[in-house]
This record gives sequence, structure tokens and C-alpha cells, in this order.
Amino acid sequence: MTEQRTGLDYGLIGALADIGFAIVLGSFLAINTNWQGDAAPRPLVIAVLFATPGVIALIGVLAERPWLLIAGSLPLFPAAGLSFTGATLVFLLPAALMVVGAMRMISRPEVPRTTLANGLGMVAITVLILLGGWTVLIGLTTSACYPVAGGQACGSSGFISTYGLLVAGLCLAAAIAIAVLAVWIPRRRRTNE
Repeated sequence: MTEQRTGLDYGLIGALADIGFAIVLGSFLAINTNWQGDAAPRPLVIAVLFATPGVIALIGVLAERPWLLIAGSLPLFPAAGLSFTGATLVFLLPAALMVVGAMRMISRPEVPRTTLANGLGMVAITVLILLGGWTVLIGLTTSACYPVAGGQACGSSGFISTYGLLVAGLCLAAAIAIAVLAVWIPRRRRTNE
């Protein structure tokens, strides 16, 4: 007989908070920034980058895979320092909640044990999310010109490129695919010896 869960599910709160904060950040950026010259709207790209860890953690909560909560939280720690104004520091809260949720989940006897393969999956997810963010926002940016009143304005670099967007999209899709595949793999339950 499985134990009934009681109290707050910190992992779920952290995952949903991350997704909610990402939507708020994207909306704030859409109102307050100019993204002309980018291959895709920068606020949307940033919102997707920040929401992806929350989606992975949500999969972990629903499937009772604590390592997916950790995998979702890890990219948020360095990403929280991206903004010079401190607007992204709020992502430390969902990251911490995901870690607490994972620790509470691990202590439950019905939750499967974490394996070396889970650890490798966690590292792969973290690297893929961070690589996707670096690729689209820093590594594969381009110069561009865009129309303004009375002519056009050009920038030497820093604009989101189509290639960077494609590579980042593939990285994020691969990270989510690892999480989904982990749910489909049969679970080995802990044995009481």
C-alpha cells in the first residue's frame, strides 16, 4: 500500500512558478523592449528558454522522477544572473522549490531509485538547455538592419539569427525528449531488504 502524500508539493509549485515567471518576463520584455532585427521575437525566445526547465520539472512531478526536478532546476541557477537589472533573480525561487520537491520525493518509498543513467540524463538535460540559451542569445547571433522612421538602423551583432534559433530549438526539444523518454522507460522500484 502506498503512502498518501500530504502537505505542499514544492516541486509542482516550483515548476508552475517557473512557467508563470517565464510568461511574466516575456510579457514584460515584449512591452518594454525593441526586438526589431531578430529572426524571432526576443521576448518569446527568452520566455521559452526560461519555461523549458519548468516543463521538465513538471514532467518529473507527474511521473515521480525526482532527478527530472533537479534537471529542471540546475539551468535556472546560472540563468538567474543573466539580467543586469536583476529581473531574472526571481527564477532562483522556483529552482530552490524544485530542489526541495525532489528531496522530499526521494524520501518516499514508492518513488523509484535514481540510477547512473538518470544522472547522465540530468546532466544532458542541463547542458542542452544551457547550450540552447547560449546559442540563441550569444553564440550564433548575427548583424542585422531593420526599418526605422526615416531610413534604417543596423547593428553589428547580438540579433537572434535563424540558425541560432534552429540550433536552440533542437537543443530544447532534445532536453524535453529525454524527459519524456525517461517517463516511458520502466521504473525499478526500491526494494525493502
